[in-house]
Amino acid sequence: MPAAPPLVGRFWRLSVVSVLSNLMVPLAGLISTAFLGHLPQVSSLAGVALATVLFNYIYWTFGFLRMGTTGLTAQAAGQGDRDRVLLVAERIKRLARHAIWLLPVLAVGSLTWMLDGYFLGLTESKILRTSAMGAAVGFAPLAALAWQQHSKPLLWLAVTAYMVGRLIPLTLRVGTVGDR
Repeated sequence: MPAAPPLVGRFWRLSVVSVLSNLMVPLAGLISTAFLGHLPQVSSLAGVALATVLFNYIYWTFGFLRMGTTGLTAQAAGQGDRDRVLLVAERIKRLARHAIWLLPVLAVGSLTWMLDGYFLGLTESKILRTSAMGAAVGFAPLAALAWQQHSKPLLWLAVTAYMVGRLIPLTLRVGTVGDR
């Protein structure tokens, strides 16, 4: 039986593969943008740029599942502990049950934070403060009820309601400020 390669050599071989696979995600968008940048229609480039941003956002948002479970699974598999590998899979299933609540928070939250940047750039912090205070009025009762009933879904609903409560007034104010 051949001797196992030294730990440092095995580490570098595995890390190079991991780094290259992580580099491929943004490179796909870069290459698409480079090719479409030569077309006469700007709409093609805009569509690919938007699709790249959305794909990268979704990919890296759920990257925590990959990064958070790879090490645990590799350790368990390396030790031949099938029960621990299955335990990691069970934890992922439990996390997936909360994904239905995580998706609206991330979607609405992303739009809200984008508008935060818009209004911060216009130095309109009063609008941000007003939207946050208004949203807190709807968030507080739902959060209190979630705490009282020990309900995670109700807490996710409260966070989503807070983000929606901020998104609506911010969206309505877009274009009404800045040129005074």
